[in-house]
Amino acid sequence: MKWNSKDLDVRIDGLQKQIAQDFGEDNSSPLKGHVKVGEDQTTDVRVITLQAILTGLKRTDFFGKFKKNRIEKQGTFYAGSNDETIKTIRPFLFQAFEHLKHKLPDEWNRKQEDSGLLTVNTGVTAVIWILNDILNHLIKQDSLNPLKANTEDIIAASSPYLLGVVHFFNDLSDDKRQDIRSNYGSGAPTRLWRYLQKAIHDVKPSFSPAGLDEYWQNQSKQFNESTRGRLYDIELILDKETREALEAEHGDNWFELGIPENLYSKLHQDAAKENRTILDASQKRKPWDCMYLIGYLEIISHPGNFSKLFQKRFSMPGLASSKKEQKLKWIKELNDIRNKVSHPKRSRSVTKEEADFVEAIYNWLELNDEDLIIKLNSL
Repeated sequence: MKWNSKDLDVRIDGLQKQIAQDFGEDNSSPLKGHVKVGEDQTTDVRVITLQAILTGLKRTDFFGKFKKNRIEKQGTFYAGSNDETIKTIRPFLFQAFEHLKHKLPDEWNRKQEDSGLLTVNTGVTAVIWILNDILNHLIKQDSLNPLKANTEDIIAASSPYLLGVVHFFNDLSDDKRQDIRSNYGSGAPTRLWRYLQKAIHDVKPSFSPAGLDEYWQNQSKQFNESTRGRLYDIELILDKETREALEAEHGDNWFELGIPENLYSKLHQDAAKENRTILDASQKRKPWDCMYLIGYLEIISHPGNFSKLFQKRFSMPGLASSKKEQKLKWIKELNDIRNKVSHPKRSRSVTKEEADFVEAIYNWLELNDEDLIIKLNSL
């Protein structure tokens, strides 16, 4: 019914669904046996859904945009009717996937349970999107017209770009694989798609789809904001609890008796330097106001302070038998991460591992939850 609908938008929907079904049923499809069609049961190999293929197809320029019976934007492969369009687009898609099957046998046969990414929903959707990018690039360069070229010519023109996809999967690290798989919903194919775009760009610098640079610029600092907030809260905890412990131990002379000599002198110098430009007496800085993250480490680890005041509270969980330096190493590691995010305009990217570490410390100190920090220590 959709195939011959007078409404072109409905007609194209029928075409897309036919292509998705052909991926699973047509004998020439490289994905036959991998796609669930009708009442097919999921197996360790047959995991690709028709919806994943449709999600890929519907976000391409292959078919164009329509409004009722009017073409608003010509599609890459749209030849005026479904019958003519499918003659070109289906062989291209099948041969493009066949190309990757031939070039990437290990990844192609890697199962979902083994963290496979190519012959699963994520990979199929992302590959369809990247094929769309490649053709758009070739069309923009005036080096290809899919409506006039045969399938072999289209694949030949696309192959140098698909080389980037091959390199990506051949060089794919476990960390990067997990980074893609850890995204949910539409996040995983989008993440893989962006990785593939970047991989092709590395091979063909002229290939630079819209939004690629912006995506990686934003993603490179995706953990910075949450990490910055947790670091701030951790510093507040350290500030409050170290001061309260010193005051309880030394009374009014807590600053003179509880602060290591070098730190004591530096804080006075820093306060004096800042106060030279502060004219309002009520705004003058006190030495303790100039405390910095690594300074708390000096106070906590200072002989006499650690064993008597801070060992129980600030020794990292799971390291009971370790030396003092190891128990307090987390503060130095936090300081290194803090240096990455302390100045937003000059900040560097915080890695997921660093973000997880800060979250673990925050959970321990703020939420009294040691599970994540103990887990990280056991890795």
